[in-house]
Amino acid sequence: MPKKHRKHMKKPQKSRKELRALVKKQQLSRALYELPIELKIMICQFAVLSNMVVWAKDHATKFRDTLVRVDPDLRDNTLLRRYHRHVFGLPPIQLPLEPVTICEKCPEVRHKVTIPWDWVSQRVTEERYDQLECRDWGPENMCEYWHNPKCWCKDCYDIRDLNRVYQETMRHWFLKYQGLKTEWLTQLRDRSISKEKRDLKLGFISLRENECLHEAPHGSLDYLERNYTWSNNLWAYVPK
Repeated sequence: MPKKHRKHMKKPQKSRKELRALVKKQQLSRALYELPIELKIMICQFAVLSNMVVWAKDHATKFRDTLVRVDPDLRDNTLLRRYHRHVFGLPPIQLPLEPVTICEKCPEVRHKVTIPWDWVSQRVTEERYDQLECRDWGPENMCEYWHNPKCWCKDCYDIRDLNRVYQETMRHWFLKYQGLKTEWLTQLRDRSISKEKRDLKLGFISLRENECLHEAPHGSLDYLERNYTWSNNLWAYVPK
């Protein structure tokens, strides 16, 4: 009769939910590791400030029960705090100073971005819009804001994010409008079809072009004037 060998115990496999949680944890650790050192210091300081109250309450509750048993008069919180300072020699609690932002350290490093003031006012609250007025590049032109490219304070981050959304929106609309212009010119030069068919296609393209102009985001014409110029030779907009 053959001998029965004991099967080796297999390691318990993790569930799909645990694997997803582990992958997310690894991705978060990798993202935190790749952050700039200034941002890591700010995150550490904010974490200490936000959790210091909870830690103080936990330890105060544990030590208070012991001290009250020794001296019942220490039930008063004021007396308890005085006791801690007198016996243990603890200095008064001083919160650390707020970190100085990079844009305050290096005021001479300023990058200018052009964002229409009405575009900003439509995407932020009135209070936030008033706060961003201090980032105006000059009193004459309210469409230009400054920021420090290496600073991660709220003002610099909001200005970079508003500029990114503005540029992406205008670029998407411009490519669509420029494509219709190119399609119209290509169809005009096409001599393989009759004149009636060509005129009919040109009419449809013109209708689409008018719809594109009607659906253009606010400030699109100013964006064209600032960044592009019309070329009669190429029959298209070219960068300045």
